[in-house]
Amino acid sequence: MNNHSSPYQNDHDDAITAGEKYIRDTLMSPVARAIWLLWPVPRLLRRFGISADNTILFGAANAVSILGLLLLGKFWFMYHASGLTKTAFLILISAFITDFIDGPIARIHDEITPLGTFLDHVRDYLAFFSVLAIVFFSYQYKPDLEVLLSLTALTTVILIIANIKMLLARHEIFKNHRDLLSIIRDSSLEDYQTSFTGRFHFFTAAIGISGLLLFTLVRREWIYFVSYSTLLVHITVSGFYIHEVWNNYYKRLAVFERWRRRSQNIKAKIQSLRQKNTAL
Repeated sequence: MNNHSSPYQNDHDDAITAGEKYIRDTLMSPVARAIWLLWPVPRLLRRFGISADNTILFGAANAVSILGLLLLGKFWFMYHASGLTKTAFLILISAFITDFIDGPIARIHDEITPLGTFLDHVRDYLAFFSVLAIVFFSYQYKPDLEVLLSLTALTTVILIIANIKMLLARHEIFKNHRDLLSIIRDSSLEDYQTSFTGRFHFFTAAIGISGLLLFTLVRREWIYFVSYSTLLVHITVSGFYIHEVWNNYYKRLAVFERWRRRSQNIKAKIQSLRQKNTAL
């Protein structure tokens, strides 16, 4: 994890999340630095007089996130054209791997942005639900596995609802004080930063459903066993993560409510002073 301050850096991580990020950033540092050096767009834009605050949007971290979306699109094109092939599966895994690269790049090189957070979540959810749909319809002959996959989808939908409610709550409080884009920016940077539990939640889902997809190709029983077991772990972790996200949602509501009350008190005092000045 870098030691430089950034307006986009989340400084409210718990100890476990901070430790996980530090380990991941340390391990991925050589790859992150190499990609950053090989992606010259921000540095070229700065030579043309564009400020660093604007060029950061075209940084290597966002480029990797977009690459993940492009790889996911390529996977779907190949899947619909030829079905599931080993090449298509490798492209899908590459799309998942970008999720473990863009974060370290952003933190090491101060490229954490609202756009990057948005792209990261869009890529993750698209990859998750698209692969889940393929796996679900590939294993209709296994009702127990269908139940696990349905629970996996349900828990993710619950988490998405919590995130949407968080954004709506923030908008309701701040709509008279900030524009919509500012509200979305603040929400993405403060409300949607994934904890260690969230990372592990997504990791187990990716391993589970990707393994089941791989099993349809190579038919190794140990792959099915590992994938099935990982999904069981994922369902267990989902309960903890749902509790964490909704608990965070209610904490945020309390913070928003305190801010609203303070704002109302300040307005009342200003109004009272104006009335006194008018009377004088």
